[in-house]
Amino acid sequence: MLNNPEDPYFELESEELFLEWYKIEGVRNITELSRQVRTLLNYKTETIKNGFQSNENTSINQINTKFLNLKQKFESLALKFIILLRSIKEPARTKGEFRP
Repeated sequence: MLNNPEDPYFELESEELFLEWYKIEGVRNITELSRQVRTLLNYKTETIKNGFQSNENTSINQINTKFLNLKQKFESLALKFIILLRSIKEPARTKGEFRP
């Protein structure tokens, strides 16, 4: 049927149709493969980020707890210091010995 001498364009049309179909299917396959590659790369990227992120979070939490402990100690010592200053200052005012 392809070698029909009456219709020489039939062979060209069938080849063009085959090439068009092949191009369409090729584009679909390439699009699907590129989507799969992007998904794989995104997965690998997130895996690497999570691998490093967990160590950073624990060290940051340890630093934050140390900082918070020191902050609480500082605040309690500052409060004691202020109370001592007030206790020193109040008797002096009542006796009239010290005037700022």
